[in-house]
Amino acid sequence: MKTTRRSPMKTNLLVLSITCMILAQLMTQHVVASSSLIARLRTRREVNYCSRTQPCGWLVYVQHTRVIDYHVRSPCSCPAETSRCVRTSDDVGINAYVYHCRTHSEATGKDELPTGPGSDTANETTAG
Repeated sequence: MKTTRRSPMKTNLLVLSITCMILAQLMTQHVVASSSLIARLRTRREVNYCSRTQPCGWLVYVQHTRVIDYHVRSPCSCPAETSRCVRTSDDVGINAYVYHCRTHSEATGKDELPTGPGSDTANETTAG
């Protein structure tokens, strides 16, 4: 039986070709997995709702005078169909009224966090 020897160059070329095919397959799988992960993260970010104990915002005031300086919205939000972002407490340690998501029935008669740019509330006064 006669054996044929491949030249080292052909062997190296074959190994290189197989390696490239494997790498291409792995890279394709990685790209698909990465794009899937990015899509999931984007979706999660778009529907990031505050928990009942996580503030949905703060209305910051000037110490002693309680003149409203500005408001800050949390990165999370309240699901509009079921709740609103309303004032729940006064944190004197940070000079701010704290707002949480509450159901529509719980939110009745309570102050809502202002909408629009944070500077829209400048010079308002609010009784504690």
